[in-house]
Amino acid sequence: MNLRILMRVLALAVLTAANAHADGVLRADPQTLATVLERAGPGDTVLLAPGDYPPLRLGRGGSPTAPLALRAADRAARPVFPALQITETGHLVLDGLSFKLRPIGAGDRRSFVIRDARDIRLGDLTFDGTRDAEGPWGLGLGVHDTIGLRLRDSTFRGFAQGVVITRSSDVTVTGNLVHGMRSDGMNFAQVSDVRIEDNVIRDFDRTTGIGDHADMIQFWTRNTDRPSTGIVIRGNLLNSGTGLFTQSIFMRNEAVDSHSAGADMFYRDVVIEENLILNAHLHGISIGATEGLTIRNNTVARNAASSGKRDDPGLWTPRIRVDDRSRDVLVLGNVAHAVPDPAFHGDWTVAGNLLIQDRVPGQADHYDRVFHAVSPLRPALAEHFVARAGGPLDGATVGAPMLRALGAALPQVAPDLPEAPTAGMRGRIRLDPEAQALVADGGAGRPLQRLEIGGPAILVGDALDPVVLPREMTAPLFDARAFEITLHLTPRDGYRSHGEVLRLHQAMRVWLTGRGAVEVELLLEGGGATRLRTRPTRILRDGSGEITISYRGPAGMLTVREGDEVIGERAATGILPPRGSWGLSFGNPFGTKESFEGSIDAFELHGVPDALAQPARTAWRPDEKSLP
Repeated sequence: MNLRILMRVLALAVLTAANAHADGVLRADPQTLATVLERAGPGDTVLLAPGDYPPLRLGRGGSPTAPLALRAADRAARPVFPALQITETGHLVLDGLSFKLRPIGAGDRRSFVIRDARDIRLGDLTFDGTRDAEGPWGLGLGVHDTIGLRLRDSTFRGFAQGVVITRSSDVTVTGNLVHGMRSDGMNFAQVSDVRIEDNVIRDFDRTTGIGDHADMIQFWTRNTDRPSTGIVIRGNLLNSGTGLFTQSIFMRNEAVDSHSAGADMFYRDVVIEENLILNAHLHGISIGATEGLTIRNNTVARNAASSGKRDDPGLWTPRIRVDDRSRDVLVLGNVAHAVPDPAFHGDWTVAGNLLIQDRVPGQADHYDRVFHAVSPLRPALAEHFVARAGGPLDGATVGAPMLRALGAALPQVAPDLPEAPTAGMRGRIRLDPEAQALVADGGAGRPLQRLEIGGPAILVGDALDPVVLPREMTAPLFDARAFEITLHLTPRDGYRSHGEVLRLHQAMRVWLTGRGAVEVELLLEGGGATRLRTRPTRILRDGSGEITISYRGPAGMLTVREGDEVIGERAATGILPPRGSWGLSFGNPFGTKESFEGSIDAFELHGVPDALAQPARTAWRPDEKSLP
């Protein structure tokens, strides 16, 4: 009797196993996986129970029409592997699995490797790194000598490098999240037919001073014998976020620029489009020698919170750059601080790009006017960079399309920016005697700009180097439809102290004559030159005095007051010129012995750039007493 029961149980077990395999579904746990894989074949799916597994080594797979799949049985409790090796096999699917690098000393930094493989499909995987004394450590995934890779919807976090793919073709990397890297996000060399699309690479965990050259997406030709070709980088979000600056899309061609290779090593057929790049290094999109390059509809902007410590705004401002040796280049419809110059390149087309800047506030191309709510006081988020209502991007089709989609879901009124020390200084420049500095508006939500002068007053004279504001601090005068300047002057040598007091080259000049009269010259766009000479002031006679120069345009009056008394007035039309190459100078900046001799003990300027004019206030009424 017992024997008959035993035989029935064994028969039932064999029948159940046969049916499970017939349906193509096998189940495994950490103890049985090796045995299950021995009998798994093309078309089978292995469902993996939760738990910590031994290293996953796959040396055989499925067939072109029937891949072998390994999937998590429960995605809320994933199987975890300390290593992955796929070698000399193909037609494999890994879905919903987790890979966690062992601590240093217990595992290899290159523990997750695919080599000499074909048709590998990876989806919804997680890769977690570890740390050493220098920060995140290890390589997330290395793929080499492989044909047909699909890497989608996976997460890489906490490695030195996220993904490295070399000597491979037919590669698609889509919808992945890469963050917390120490050095690089994705690296590629000697690859072909590659699509890198809809990925998010953000918030690196960098360590300074150890020689890393961090890149979010990098291609290289060093130590390769063929260039990468057929590359599409599309619709990715690259944001340094709360991390330190990195290079963003960096495709140096070392074989050409450093090792004298010829056109046979040019990158070929490269398309970079519809990406949003928020970072703080000049290599926003930097492309080495390439044959057939399109850079189209990208937004490349600065995340000031990620800037380095060195005082070098140019280094911390991302832009679009292309090697001069490149051929057949299109740069179209981008939003960036700078784009390549097509001069002397007959096969380059650079058109329809919007240039922006974040250094000279109040201008039509400044972030204040272009974007929704950007502030250097906080790390960048994508929604900060949607088009500002009424700005140059409002309704435009340039730049990254993801911002237009995001903007459709946001309020049309820009939110208040974080409070900054610049509050109350909008459009102003003034002397701060206690700080011994000139301070200026830094733009909405931005800290004050400051120029130290070494004392409580501005000293002016032919024997002195003139104090000259940088262009970014002079911003309230650029494109100004109106301004008011108040100065308190103390001559050093009586009537012999006459000379030039202020100059904004090719825009405005103010000087004091030997009789104490004030002369003002404005070169206005839309109205030409306007000159006003007042009656003599008491400044040279009394030894000091205050004057106020105001222009109420664009169709109004140029007025000079001594104290509260009007001492000169003239009709004038136009606005001051846009941003030029010069900043505001106190005294003559050219060393021609024409400067006022003395000190400016008080100074305040308030300008109203035309770009900030409200529709209802395009001109001032003649009886207005003060600036708006």
